[in-house]
This record gives sequence, C-alpha cells and structure tokens, in this order.
Amino acid sequence: MAKVARRWWWEGLCVFVYVAIAGSQLFRIPVTGMADNGDFPKVLGRLDVCDPDQYRQYIVPAYKINPECRWDSHLTSSETALVGIIKQIAVWNERDSFSIQSAGKAHLGILLAALGILLWALHESRPILRFGLPPSIVLIFSDVAYVAYLNSFYMDAAAMVFLLLTMSLAVAEVLRPRAWIAIAFCIAAVCFITAKSQHAVLGPPIIALAVWLGVRGARRHARLWMASAAAATLATVAMFF
Repeated sequence: MAKVARRWWWEGLCVFVYVAIAGSQLFRIPVTGMADNGDFPKVLGRLDVCDPDQYRQYIVPAYKINPECRWDSHLTSSETALVGIIKQIAVWNERDSFSIQSAGKAHLGILLAALGILLWALHESRPILRFGLPPSIVLIFSDVAYVAYLNSFYMDAAAMVFLLLTMSLAVAEVLRPRAWIAIAFCIAAVCFITAKSQHAVLGPPIIALAVWLGVRGARRHARLWMASAAAATLATVAMFF
C-alpha cells in the first residue's frame, strides 16, 4: 500500500484537489447549478419527472416523480438514460422525488472517470506532461462555468462529460494502449453523439479518430477500434434522422 501511495501520490493529489473544489460547489446549500430555461422537461418528461413549482428563474432543489408529469418530447439523449438511473434508485428507496444534486453526483462520477483515465495514461509519460497537464485540466474544469452544468438536467451536461471521457480514452490509447480502452471509447463516443442532436455533427471527426487509432501501428486491437467507429457511425446517422 505504501509503495502504491509513493508511485501514485501525484495522481491521487490531483483527484483530491478536483473533488474538493468541485464538490464544495456541487454539494453545498444553497445549491450551485443551472436553472431550467424550459429544456429540463425534454429530458425529464418522458420519465414522469417534473419541477413541482415551475419556477424556472431559479434552481429547484428537488424534482417529483409523478405520472402526471408525463410529456414525451420525442428527443433522444443519453442524459435521459442517466436521469433514468437516478429515478430508479429513488424508486428503489421508496422516494417520490430526487435532488438535482443527484445529477451532479452522476455527472461528476463520469468526469472523475475521465480524469482518472487521463492521469493513468500520463503516469509513465515525460514529467512535463505528467506534472504539467493535470493542474491545467483541474483548474479549467473546476471553474463554476463547467461545474454548475453538472447540477442540471441539460443535454449539454451529458455531452460535456462524455466528450471529456471520450478524449481521455483517446489519449490513453496513444500512450498506453489496451483492449478495454477501445470498448470504453465506443460507449463514451456513442453516449456523447446521442447526448444532443446538435452534437451529432461532431460524429464524423470522432469516427475518423477511432479509425486512426485502429490503423496506427497495425495494432492487434484494430478490430475493436473498427467496431467502435462503426457504432459511432450508426449513432451519428440515427441522430441525424
């Protein structure tokens, strides 16, 4: 354990600092987040969830679960899947509402996965990268302009965290290639592309990135990367339709 701590002290410190800064904003009272401008029902309505007060000028701490909230926007978003998990956990605990900070926890978890993968990838790189890049990332993405989005039900919240996860996995494949990275990249890329229809236009560059990662150096994981590119292509075409 002591040996692991000595090897990974820097990465652990970066994660601790980020969690401390972001957590102090996300999980405080009053809530720091993004108020509903009318877009939340596009995600929440099909899950029978809504704002009990309809005060869109302010952040509402809790959202009720009620069949009367039903409204289907016919919009596809991976944010809906995240909220569906949050709702199911609330139902399992016999609650008829859940906090907006539950969304913050879900989004933060994905963002921490992206940060952790990036730190793991940079661990054996040159000191200028290992010690120079992470502080910049922590500084930028701990700013309230990004953190506030995590406490929201906007489709852009899912787009942001899944894009960061996708890019972290791409960096990891370049520096420390593994089979699981291609699989995780596929899931993250599809979730980003399907987060919001406007972001589907970024599907082609992500597909090209997957192809490039698959063919560079004739790696033995090329088939997995081609499969990732195919999945991203299907997601892009589906979102355009």
